[in-house]
Amino acid sequence: MQEDLVFQNPLNDGLIIVTSAVLRQINRHRQITAEDHEAGGILLGARRGRHIDITFATTPKRGDRGSRAGFHRLSPFHQSFAIRAWRRLCRKLDYVGEWHTHPERNPSPSRIDRAEWAKLMRSRRSELVFMILGISGVWLGLSNRGIVKELARL
Repeated sequence: MQEDLVFQNPLNDGLIIVTSAVLRQINRHRQITAEDHEAGGILLGARRGRHIDITFATTPKRGDRGSRAGFHRLSPFHQSFAIRAWRRLCRKLDYVGEWHTHPERNPSPSRIDRAEWAKLMRSRRSELVFMILGISGVWLGLSNRGIVKELARL
């Protein structure tokens, strides 16, 4: 049974929790073989005071584009899912960030990742979480004033 991942939020001494359900869902998209393409989606969750609970993630859909070293979220599904979930859960669920895979054991953000994240940060006032799943490791970062900082796992 997979456990939740818990990270320290250095901005406010809070926690960022990625639930085991989200991890089970996105782990199926890790790039294990040389033929696997990058995958990704959005992260949804609850902002509870100093904490962020990541409880839902979308996965690649028809219209999205993945290659060995890139993923482009193009399907309108992701946004419509987020809006439906927000309405269904009485506006207590929020878009909290993005996830994607990398074909490396212990992932780290590329220049392309950072450039794409900068575009997303310009359109949001609240912090965003960015997750990269590697072959076996996970990288998690949090935006703060236009900069993404890597978070420490607890």
